[in-house]
Amino acid sequence: MNAELRKFAGDNVDFYVAFEEYYNCKNDPTRTPSIPLTEMSEKINKGFFAEIERLSGVKRADAPNAWMANPSVKWAAFALIDQVINSLLPAYITNSLSPFVDMRFVAYGDAVHYKITPRNLFTVSKGAHGERTTFRQKNFKGDLIVAPEERIVTVYSDMYRVLAGKEDIAEFVRLAVLSIEREMTAEAVSALAAGLNAGVYPTQFIETGAFKAQTLIELGQRLEAYNFGMRPVIMGTQAALAKVLPDSIAGYRMNVAGANGSVGIMANFYNFDLYELKQIPTGSADFGVELDNNTLYLVSPGADKVIKGAVSNTLTNSNQFYDNADITQNFTIRKDWKFTFASAAYAGKYIINE
Repeated sequence: MNAELRKFAGDNVDFYVAFEEYYNCKNDPTRTPSIPLTEMSEKINKGFFAEIERLSGVKRADAPNAWMANPSVKWAAFALIDQVINSLLPAYITNSLSPFVDMRFVAYGDAVHYKITPRNLFTVSKGAHGERTTFRQKNFKGDLIVAPEERIVTVYSDMYRVLAGKEDIAEFVRLAVLSIEREMTAEAVSALAAGLNAGVYPTQFIETGAFKAQTLIELGQRLEAYNFGMRPVIMGTQAALAKVLPDSIAGYRMNVAGANGSVGIMANFYNFDLYELKQIPTGSADFGVELDNNTLYLVSPGADKVIKGAVSNTLTNSNQFYDNADITQNFTIRKDWKFTFASAAYAGKYIINE
């Protein structure tokens, strides 16, 4: 709930707080909502209309049919949807991409200027008690411009029914945000995988072969050493992290109770934290998934995020529902983003192929 959103909402952010809870509970069945989701959906719809009335300055009860056709009402409806989408995405990025993405939010059409600090330390020379100075050294920061690229999606709905209160706006917006999240996550992880390509990245930070605890530990140690003591975290899908297990020769044993047994991925592996990347559907006919279930990524967030990203505000536009033969209304969302692999820290990759 940033300052811009509070200003837009007139410091009454109850609608956005309720929508965030609905969104989180709908997407995560382990969360317990404060009220049943059906009641929450009704509450959001009422809040949606109340916000439209506040923004447009036109009361719905006076003349519902004329209210729906009022240009100010239509502007307010889409401006409200913009703000809801922009309020949900930062929390998602913070929770899902924070270990490896340094994200900046910019105005539409802007770019981000990153300063990349050098990776090397200074050379320490042996002196002879007779020199005023030794070799002069200075590290220079690099410049990186990340210019977001436009993504566009058009959906259509019976907006007349939405404004009449006959269709659920909460589910419509939830699916729009989910669609954007899916694309952003896929591109962020794709940038990470491409940046750690063995052909261009130091092979000392890339391992391939059957999983061995010792190999993973040594890779983590090497990264920690070259990232100036910043301990890396191990990232991967749930299937990939399930392969991270201590060797039996180290005394590893597992006992699972038969009645109420529970098995999960390890939270910590020899003082390296594990972080799950949620799997992403490809949407193709073969029901594939985007993320490789045999790849582990090691990153040191404390040193520097390996992916630099920029996300713009959302722009939307729509047409009159009478323009379409079936009296539906188009709704187009434009959002710009870009992810680039560039960092002052080193990262690692472990491809488990057996």
